[in-house]
Amino acid sequence: MRTGNKPRPYKWQKAGETLEIWFVPAEGDVLRAIEMGFDTPIDLQNDERLVKDGDAYVLTLSAEEIEKENFIEVFAIFDKPNSLKYDLNNDGYVNISDVTKLVNEILEKNPNGN
Repeated sequence: MRTGNKPRPYKWQKAGETLEIWFVPAEGDVLRAIEMGFDTPIDLQNDERLVKDGDAYVLTLSAEEIEKENFIEVFAIFDKPNSLKYDLNNDGYVNISDVTKLVNEILEKNPNGN
């Protein structure tokens, strides 16, 4: 599930001002990722712009950062616990590559098919 806001460098943003973007998971959901655009992931463990506040996560961006990067969107990806337990290759998705990995593991343990 993707949620989020689309911050834009509005004229009201002055140097030194910040924009807080709140991400609140539905009950039982776990935050998996926050990205700015489709290619700039936020480090959930070490990015000091991201703070946990109760069940919510607050990402604070400066006006300068928004203008400089010209962010198109900021979004979060939430998952249900154990929803990716079949993600065997740990790429964040359950797809055919996980089936391939499973078949390869089975064949490696039993190469003759016995």
